[in-house]
Amino acid sequence: MSEEKVTYSYDPREYIRMLKQILISDSKKIGFLSGAGTSVSINKEGEKFISAMEEMTETIIKEVKQSPKFIEVIKDIEDELIKKKEKFQLENILSVITQKASVIGKGTLSGLDESGFEELKKNIENQIKDSVSVHNNKNLKIEETPHFDLATWIVQASRKYPIEIFTTNYDYLFEMALEEHKAPYFDGFIGGYTPFFYPDAIEQDDKSVPKWTRLWKVHGSLGWKADDKGMVVKGNKNVGECGEEGDIMIYPSTLKYAHSKKQPYVSLIDRLKDFVKQEDSVLFVLGYSFGDQHINETIMSALSKSRISHVYAFKRSDLKETDQVAKLAMSQKKLSVYGMRHAVIGGVYGEWRLRDQPQKEEDIKTYFEQDEVILNEEFNGKGKFTLGAFEKYVKFLNVLSWNNSYKSEKSDNNGV
Repeated sequence: MSEEKVTYSYDPREYIRMLKQILISDSKKIGFLSGAGTSVSINKEGEKFISAMEEMTETIIKEVKQSPKFIEVIKDIEDELIKKKEKFQLENILSVITQKASVIGKGTLSGLDESGFEELKKNIENQIKDSVSVHNNKNLKIEETPHFDLATWIVQASRKYPIEIFTTNYDYLFEMALEEHKAPYFDGFIGGYTPFFYPDAIEQDDKSVPKWTRLWKVHGSLGWKADDKGMVVKGNKNVGECGEEGDIMIYPSTLKYAHSKKQPYVSLIDRLKDFVKQEDSVLFVLGYSFGDQHINETIMSALSKSRISHVYAFKRSDLKETDQVAKLAMSQKKLSVYGMRHAVIGGVYGEWRLRDQPQKEEDIKTYFEQDEVILNEEFNGKGKFTLGAFEKYVKFLNVLSWNNSYKSEKSDNNGV
């Protein structure tokens, strides 16, 4: 198979300078969209606290098979997905289970009746909750996570507008990081005894808590449930307090699109749309694979209605021209995608390549790793853009913040 032919190149230094100006500017409204890839990010000792989807699928299915009554149905689901040429992963598995439960009636499939499929579905969902309950890990040191580093930047970056974090993740890593810094944040819930979701507060929050960081969990969170009156409330850190009754988290399956049209998710998605539509807003996307149709449509629709807002998506792995996110970016110039070796900027797919040898003072190592040049080979400028890794991105933010503070202090000391 021949390699993709790339005719356009981008010098990463030029685009890093632009990003620095955006982040330094106090007039920009800065937001982050965080996907599963940010929770998978390793700590400083190289340990993962939450598994990637493939690993999580393997672990959960192995546990499910400990129950003999589920062995046959899991094998049948795997065979069915293979025939469809779809991945054997949790989202597809839950989708098939849901479909079978809806058509089975009073009969049986793969040895299970309708209640058996419901039991299997709940079994997998509960294990997903257990897998992301990283707060129960006694070895977790929140101060050694990229989330803590992002919170450090938020606290140090005194900005005119509050930072907004949108995340598809269920875990408490952002909450723990912000609280470790004693940094106030607002997540759409109000009240002390039993905090409840209040949609009006999301629409009016700029007036009520103007400087607090916003944390919008667009797929729900551990601890969220619907009470017996249908009101969305928030329990404490113990997931068991909410139990299975009233569980409202949006689990990975084809039904997540339908679920996202209900409260509290309508208000949260509307907030994402309204943020992206605002003039001078910039959304940085990290660890999100653009696999959620509703979120993608929300972003693209908002960009089409905005004059100068922009979305920058960072990809840990390489970007292919045939990738869905690349196609989206090629159809909308206000969406830029930065992959490891390739990018889509201004609607054009190209390759990262330095135009000339960097000077020592440019210090490109914080965001770009040059390919090793073999003896007698000419300089080609190729390399890896590394900010797609969440831990690298937040380190870059803090280095930028420190350099900016240092320059400001030096300027003050010189009486300028």
